Order: sequence, then C-alpha cells, then structure tokens
Amino acid sequence: MKIFFAVLMLIWSGMVAAESASVIDNVNVRSGKGENYRSLRVLPAQTEVEVIESSSEGYTKIKASDGQTGWVKSSFLNVVQPAPTAETDSKAAPAFDIVAAQKEIRAARDELAKKQTELEQERSRTKGEPQLLTLYLIALAAFAAGAIVGALLLRTYYLRRLHGLRI
Repeated sequence: MKIFFAVLMLIWSGMVAAESASVIDNVNVRSGKGENYRSLRVLPAQTEVEVIESSSEGYTKIKASDGQTGWVKSSFLNVVQPAPTAETDSKAAPAFDIVAAQKEIRAARDELAKKQTELEQERSRTKGEPQLLTLYLIALAAFAAGAIVGALLLRTYYLRRLHGLRI
C-alpha cells in the first residue's frame, strides 16, 4: 500500500509543473515568513531556485539546487513561468474575440457619451443660479448697509431729543 501511494505521489508531482525562479540580488534564505526568522544561508544573485509556495505576506518558499528549503522575500525573485506543454495548451484561454471586444468598446463609448450629456445638462442648470460666493457677498453688503443706516437713524433720533436741552 505504501508503494502505491509513493508511485501515486510521483505521478502526481510529475504532472504539476513547478515554477522556477532566479534570485535578483543576494538574498537571505530564512526559516520562516518574515525578517525576524533565523537566516539559513545567503543565495548569491542569478541563483536558480524552485518555487514551492507563495504567501500573502510577501514571502516565497523556495528549494535550492542542493535541496535546502526556506523562505525569501518575493521581491528578490524573478519568477520564470514553466514552458507550455500539450496539457497546458489544451487548458489555455480561448483566443481573443475581436467582435466581442468591439461590442464592449461601443457600449463603453455609448455610456461615456450618456455621462457627458448628463454632465453638460447639470452644468447648464447651475449656470443660471447665483454662485454661493455671490450670495455671501450680497448678504455681507446688506448687513453693512443696514448697520450704517441704523447708526445714522439712531444719531438723528438722539439729536432731535437733545435739540432743546442745554448742557
């Protein structure tokens, strides 16, 4: 039974094409995903490695040519996609459909034209209305005029009251 599983694992691992990568610059191979983990060794630039796993933390688990595994920062790797095989060619994405793309472009242009006409209509509606700054200036001028007129009226009132008094 163990032999069966071993053979099955070998067959399965042969079907999965592993990605290879090359090291861009000298990089520390660490025991875990992060800079706080122990450094196992330093790989020189242009070293070819096999990618085992990628993490969302920005680290990639690699296997060196001597069999040692560890984690390196993903930004220091230049990942090379495996060469396409007959199996991957059959699963490849369908050819680019020009007609469908042209329909999508036309629909996007129509939507853009619709949005532009709505924007122009909105602008034409707001041109007839006074701007907010203009309203503020009118209110300030009315307040100043009211204060001046009120002060003059108050002055004339007291001058009339004091007209007959001698101080």
